[in-house]
Amino acid sequence: TPNPVSVEEAEALVRLLEDSLDVVPDWLAGLKLITAIGGPNSLFNVAGQVMRDEGIIDHVDDEARRADSDRSAQTSGVAVRFGREAVRKALMARCGESDEVMAPMGYGEVPLLVPKLCLLLAVMQKCAIGEVEYVPAIGSCAGVLVDNDVLFAQSRESPLPLRQNFEVENETKNSVSEK
Repeated sequence: TPNPVSVEEAEALVRLLEDSLDVVPDWLAGLKLITAIGGPNSLFNVAGQVMRDEGIIDHVDDEARRADSDRSAQTSGVAVRFGREAVRKALMARCGESDEVMAPMGYGEVPLLVPKLCLLLAVMQKCAIGEVEYVPAIGSCAGVLVDNDVLFAQSRESPLPLRQNFEVENETKNSVSEK
């Protein structure tokens, strides 16, 4: 385990990760808001847990409050929205803490907690992402349903939304098979 991680070590890891990331794609650079999905151990959920524990962000609703009070009952986390500064504060709040201190707090994968926060901060900084909205979802199929922009994304080959492309392809296949 890397814990306890000093503030200096965490900052060095954030810089190293940010420097090691490739050029940011145009479609991702500078987005004000992205939607992220994941399960209970996703870096987005873990970041939200730390932020709520530290009072950096509020519980979004009573369901979030209940889930935080009994993390063993959580299946995939609770929805949260946060920016880079909130991630930085969460990271700083867990620097210097040992596994023995963090384990009773109910975080999954305690040895990876600080590295996950470092990775999240590095990516948000490198891509100049304003905010992340985490929506709990286990499985990518259900995950794409959380955001119309993902579901109806523009393909590079066609100006039609993907759903419309799908419907056009199916209509063509059906009309061919009916003949």
